[in-house]
Amino acid sequence: MQNRLSIMVPANFTTVSFRAIEFLAFLMDKTPINTHLVHVIEVNSAEWAGSVEASETINKAELTQKQEQANQKFTELKQHVDFSFTSEVLFGGLTTSLAKYAAKQSLDLMLMGTDGSDG
Repeated sequence: MQNRLSIMVPANFTTVSFRAIEFLAFLMDKTPINTHLVHVIEVNSAEWAGSVEASETINKAELTQKQEQANQKFTELKQHVDFSFTSEVLFGGLTTSLAKYAAKQSLDLMLMGTDGSDG
């Protein structure tokens, strides 16, 4: 049995993140992959208390709405791709949240779409 790679793709539901997902599908033809699609809702770390409910100074309704929208987009995406994936919505700083998730899940690779070489 072949080992499966664990790959994370940050998904902000833009054209470039969809390009990364398309490339991921190409890789799946070559090797078995466990896929993690992760969306980060950026919040100020000084205001974040670990959850929407516990954070007192943030707009809870706005964050809840953003989380629901992201989960809806993941649901829609599942209908358009021919592979299964784990989806996760995280709160915090973009790079910090992605790095913590990658370490916690022991991921092998992070695949990101970019809009050029200067980003």
